[in-house]
Amino acid sequence: GFIRREYNHNVTGERWSLRKMGWLSRHTYLGKVIYSLYGGPRMPAKEGNEKIFRYLPASVNPEDTVWAEAFDEIKSIKKWAEDRKLPLVFVIFPTTAQIEYPDTISRKPQDILDKFLDEEGLLYIDPYKEFLDYRAKTGESPFVDTSTHPNPRALALIADQMVDMSLSKGLIINNIPEPGTIDIGTVNDNDYISYGWDKPEKSPEGINYRWAVNGDTKILIPAMKKSESVLSIRLKPFFPEYNNKMLTVELYLNDKSVGSHILKEDWQTVTFKLDGLKTDNYNNLLFRFNYAISPGDLKMSNDIRELTAMVDWIKFN
Repeated sequence: GFIRREYNHNVTGERWSLRKMGWLSRHTYLGKVIYSLYGGPRMPAKEGNEKIFRYLPASVNPEDTVWAEAFDEIKSIKKWAEDRKLPLVFVIFPTTAQIEYPDTISRKPQDILDKFLDEEGLLYIDPYKEFLDYRAKTGESPFVDTSTHPNPRALALIADQMVDMSLSKGLIINNIPEPGTIDIGTVNDNDYISYGWDKPEKSPEGINYRWAVNGDTKILIPAMKKSESVLSIRLKPFFPEYNNKMLTVELYLNDKSVGSHILKEDWQTVTFKLDGLKTDNYNNLLFRFNYAISPGDLKMSNDIRELTAMVDWIKFN
């Protein structure tokens, strides 16, 4: 996997960090554990063990025998992980064609796999929707060249989904600090930011900020002492008006919309009343930037900042 954010926790006694960027390879601790049993690219399987990682079948018929073979493989991996008390999460990659021609190319293989994983109680991430959004809002492919390998931004989306799910399922200890003011663009924001943020920057006036990118921008906050609060966010849109439509920001709390604001041209502070904050688990806050209700009306641009805004800070009262 592509590792991005830091939530330190134990994996069979050894600590590792989700902040360090890189590939999960046979040289990492977890990679050694996995490859020692199943082998992998450029590394032969253990003697007497014929199992190796391979692509799942693309059959659209759930009764095809190749699916039965694949499901047996997954069940064996599940048992192996359960015996060692290791968390197991599958990532289901879309193909390039599915993203480029979403109305033409079938997703039946993924649907078959999703159904099986649900029945087995296995965790999985399917970034299809996020990749489609990335393609629509940036005009760029989430893949490298014409391959099926996600580019760094797409891999970061997957890593953020992995961390968010791990928090929600208790696979990672929720160590996000109590929020007060989150100073976006400084080291103080590292524990909170999820997907949809660009690198930290500083304006000529000395303001630390990050660009909210991809149209959807997420932060995570810890379990709160009370279920109600008021959130304020200071931000400046890059392109406040397009084709007679004003840029809006809508806030979602744990996947439920809590309100929206039309943005002006300069730095401004908008507030949202939060009701229904979790007091026993982390809270998922998503800022959705949009010019219109219909996704087809979204502005296409080579500069993804034109869809969003620069954010200075976020406060809770």
